[in-house]
Order: sequence, then C-alpha cells, then structure tokens
Amino acid sequence: MDSDVINVYKVIKNNSKKLINYLEKLNKSYTKKDFEILVKVFNENKSDKVLLAGIYIYLNKKSFNGNMYYNQKNYKIYPRYSESKKMYNVYKNDNIEDISKLLNNTLIKKKDYIKFLKECDIKKGDFVFFDPPYLVNGIQQYYKEIFDIENYKILKHVCDKLNNKGINFMITLNKHPKLKELFKEYNIKIFKKYSTYTNGKFDEYEMIITNY
Repeated sequence: MDSDVINVYKVIKNNSKKLINYLEKLNKSYTKKDFEILVKVFNENKSDKVLLAGIYIYLNKKSFNGNMYYNQKNYKIYPRYSESKKMYNVYKNDNIEDISKLLNNTLIKKKDYIKFLKECDIKKGDFVFFDPPYLVNGIQQYYKEIFDIENYKILKHVCDKLNNKGINFMITLNKHPKLKELFKEYNIKIFKKYSTYTNGKFDEYEMIITNY
C-alpha cells in the first residue's frame, strides 16, 4: 500500500499533461546536487501531488538500480545517485499518454488489500494479481510496508478463499524456502532475475505463483 506509487498512477490518470511538463523540466537536471535537492523537496513538500509524482519518476529513473531506500522510522526516501544514469531520459510522452488512456476507466485506491477485496464484487472467472514486498530482511528498507511470514500466511488464506470461489490469482515474489513451502499446493514457476543490486548478496531468483 505504497502511497507514493499510488499517487504516481493517479497523476498519470488525471493530470498527464501537467506531469509531462514537469518531467520536461526535471529531465534537464543531471548533477548529483540536482538529485539531492529533488530528494529533499520530495521529502519535505507533500502539497503538490503532480510535482511529487514527477520527482518520484525522476528519482526512480536516476537512482542506483531504481531503489528508493525508504527509512522505516520516518518514511522518507534516501535513493542513491547513479553517475551512470545521469543522462537517462526519465520519460516518454507517448508512454505516459498511453498509460493515462489505459487507466481512464480504472479504479485506483490506497487501501489494505483485504478490505479492498471485500468491497469489490469479484466473482468466478475474475483475476487478482498480488505484488507484495519480498520476504528478505536485508532489503526491508526499500518498502514502506513490511511483510513478514505471518503476513504471507494471511495472504495464503486470502488466496485459498479466492481459489475456492473459482477466482484466478497470480503472485510475484522472491524465491524463498518458507514461501515456496507455504504456497506449495499451487503452481510455482521459478525464473532467474538480473539485478545489479543483488551482486551475489541476495536471492537471484523469483517466483510466479498461480492457481491456474
């Protein structure tokens, strides 16, 4: 339930042209000093939602491996500047406009997924996609909301209910022995991922779990 990501989607949906105007200006910011100033603006000024969405996209594109580095105590972000990405183009007009059109009839909410599912009139034949945080202690700071194994047990219970109703679901997460065991009754596909961040320190494989 990342409010910053939800804000980006809402802004793309409702204010795509203004967002593009901001991104055109932000795209001219190349230096580490520019990057650090924008981090400070993002953390301290929460009033202009369109500007915040633009800065979030900028920082995500310009930071090391796109990691936002959330501080769990104050929910501020501390992304690391990447010299190799300083000339990256942070946006494409057509992409943002196309996504805005796709989101036109899409309901976007910041809400606990269990409450959200209860409010939705989902039925047999529908599809639910889950993209929860990784179960890896070492990268907890990259999420605003932390999932531990107990949270995943709750997710498993929710998935069991969906499965019993004939509702298809998919979960994407990191390959972890506890998670693999927890969801073993469902279809699990494991694939190797590429990430400059892992560098041999973390699991280099991910899993896709489905009931179909």
